[in-house]
Amino acid sequence: MKAAHSGSRACSRTAKAVRMVATGPHRYRVAATDEDPFLLVAARRKPCGFTLRGRGNSKLIFPMSDSTNPKLHQKLVRLNRNIYLGRAYVHWTMTVQDRATDWLSETHHFRLRECLLHVLARYRLACPVYCLMPNHAHFAFIGIDGLSDQLDAIAWLRREWNHLLAPRRLQRQAYDHVLREKDRERDAFADLVGYILRNPVRKELVEEWSQWRYTGACFPGYPKLDPRSRFFWSNFWKAYEEQSERMKH
Repeated sequence: MKAAHSGSRACSRTAKAVRMVATGPHRYRVAATDEDPFLLVAARRKPCGFTLRGRGNSKLIFPMSDSTNPKLHQKLVRLNRNIYLGRAYVHWTMTVQDRATDWLSETHHFRLRECLLHVLARYRLACPVYCLMPNHAHFAFIGIDGLSDQLDAIAWLRREWNHLLAPRRLQRQAYDHVLREKDRERDAFADLVGYILRNPVRKELVEEWSQWRYTGACFPGYPKLDPRSRFFWSNFWKAYEEQSERMKH
């Protein structure tokens, strides 16, 4: 069974719930997690299995099985590589294996931020927001010029982050949401960044998102950029335009 992921992010690799969905004359088993229910939009039968089309960009592969075991293994299939090159806007989510929660600290945050600055400089990217949660993390990356490469950047970041996490590790794959053109408009993009920043509030870890210590922005050469600042967006876009022009020469 093949499926596109739902909404702004994909289902977890291990399904925690299974429900039956009726579409026309057929019934399909659809995996969902407690936090990220799979939202079915359409389904089509194929000789090799099923194609389920949801809302989003990346796809999830569900193996064909008659078992009612809810722990269905899934493999994330990326879009065409070109989608992640150049001035792409992508929301990345990475989860610690077994959802371990004993790694997050001020020291870890500092060391991961250092790795993040290196990867952004190396692959010509900007990160207007990241948010480290107790068992996962969110990053929004924007390509600065035509040579930006987010797939290579994420592979490099995950490798370095796994060194910091040892003996823990990240789950096998990161999940991504590639923003469409209308979602890249500045107001729409600011809404996505706000959604990421409010994760700790939704999890009742803090009352105000600005109180969460493990969130911020990263842009090599601009150490004072902070989403908590009143003038963050004007300063961020000014920096982004400066670097975009510099990369042209």
